[in-house]
Amino acid sequence: MKDRVVLITGAKGDLGSFVTQRFLATGATVVGTSRSISNQDSPEPNFAPLPVDFTKAPAVRMVALESKAAGLTANLILPGTMDTPANRKAMPAADPSKWVQPGAVADLALLFAEERDEQVTGTVIPIDGTNV
Repeated sequence: MKDRVVLITGAKGDLGSFVTQRFLATGATVVGTSRSISNQDSPEPNFAPLPVDFTKAPAVRMVALESKAAGLTANLILPGTMDTPANRKAMPAADPSKWVQPGAVADLALLFAEERDEQVTGTVIPIDGTNV
């Protein structure tokens, strides 16, 4: 994915940081958005921070429409409860085996970044683990 530029919303959070690192490992350039993000959040040379909030469906649809002519896609992945250390600490009585694994979200994001999926854009994609 060395020739791909990927926009990761919420790139400063646990999941966003995880997904960002997965894309950076493929050689992609990552533009990471968050309300408060800077170069210190990922020292990788192919990481560009963008302090803005794109985590709402209407914003993603707007980005998809505005960038369509340039051949870019924008989709929003909405995970259920994530299996993160913070969630395990906050909900010690819950069953984390039913929670969404960060790797599953990263894999889904990588799938939608492939050229064969260029017609999927402006879409909200829920991923709920085994809580369905």
